[in-house]
Amino acid sequence: MRGCGVVRADRTEKIRCALEGDGETGDFDHQAWLDSIWRQTPDGGCVALNAFLDYHARVSNPRVNPAIPEAGRPRWVSHFGGGRTVLREETIEEICRKILENFFWSSLVPLGCMETTAREDGQVWFRLSSAGKHLFGQTAELAYGQPVADAAIIIQPNFDVVFLQPNLSAEVELSPFAERAGKQVRMLFRLTRRKAILAASLGTTAEAMLAALQKHSSKPLPANVTEEIRSWFAACRSLAVRRSILIEASDRETALRVQRLLGPGCVVLKDTLLEWRATAIDAKTRAKLTEQGIFLDAETP
Repeated sequence: MRGCGVVRADRTEKIRCALEGDGETGDFDHQAWLDSIWRQTPDGGCVALNAFLDYHARVSNPRVNPAIPEAGRPRWVSHFGGGRTVLREETIEEICRKILENFFWSSLVPLGCMETTAREDGQVWFRLSSAGKHLFGQTAELAYGQPVADAAIIIQPNFDVVFLQPNLSAEVELSPFAERAGKQVRMLFRLTRRKAILAASLGTTAEAMLAALQKHSSKPLPANVTEEIRSWFAACRSLAVRRSILIEASDRETALRVQRLLGPGCVVLKDTLLEWRATAIDAKTRAKLTEQGIFLDAETP
């Protein structure tokens, strides 16, 4: 029961941030509007989320919804940054769809009021859980438990990673090679070349990244995503880096003398340019060269 109380308080606050009634004629009843829509979720099976939102934004928006009395219909759109504008007929459907979609992902899904799944085309389908049915007055008793979800994560062809339910272990495992784009549910990550290359620099392989994605994805990874990830990693190269001292001799004969004195660690790069594979020339080596009449600059490390 406590969880449902949180939902009711949260949803009222979120809607007030978008729609306002006219104080002179009546206040907009946010709860009545929401209840009138989510109660229409089919009881016997799942429904496509996008189709549900499109339909109710059109036929159940508070300007035409019979559950909202004329005196209580919203007149204004308030803005999160402050200020408000008159609510117009040409914009109300778009505004209401965004409000309903945000409420679905930010409140109903995280609090276990929805059971979600995904079809082969990547579309999200849903139905009310037992907690959701209780919240909207369809059942008298609250049986609050872990919601059922056929699909936890969807990897979309546009490289978005969509979470249909909160999944902390998946978040932790995917975060090293995916850009954070949200919290809890909906689009949490986006697969990017930059993050994949960063992961490669830390030792991750393409196969390891693909395996982690497939482990948590409810569907096979899109072919274009798999191909692109492989190409990102294939473009990476590991280069050997070493510290050396370059020695410039005055002539070819001197270069060969220096090479013989320093031994195998000294190689000729070109006629008079030598590479000494060390980070410094110690005092003993320096003295050895001096005895043979070969003097190093004082600034030589």
